[in-house]
Amino acid sequence: LEGPFIREGRTSPTGLAQRVGISGLGDLWRIQPFATLWSALGTFFRDPRLLQLFGRYATYCGASPFTAPATLMLVAHVEQAGVWTVAGGMSALAGAVADLATQRGATFRFGTHVDRILTEGGRVSGVVLSDGERIPAD
Repeated sequence: LEGPFIREGRTSPTGLAQRVGISGLGDLWRIQPFATLWSALGTFFRDPRLLQLFGRYATYCGASPFTAPATLMLVAHVEQAGVWTVAGGMSALAGAVADLATQRGATFRFGTHVDRILTEGGRVSGVVLSDGERIPAD
């Protein structure tokens, strides 16, 4: 699971099949890509408390276990290897990105309303603030 899913970029179904090889195709089918999480869990658990416990993985992405894909059962498998966290929490990650951007010349204006995002050639070229100030972007 770690090799073909976690450490690799997004791929096509053909590319994924090539990564896991012929012997791994059965494993791919066993993750029940066309079933809902709730129906797949029902093949393993009869106790409603266990269904609710493992159905909670759907809430990680704001979904319902009744509509989310059964492939979310893989979350439990991944968590068995440990859960990675950012030291200081997600706000520390945002702070580190902001610090790096500032070091590279970016400026931030928090609480400033942007009226429009300007584009040229399909790319952002700047913004217009609510007071009319135009700030170019590169």
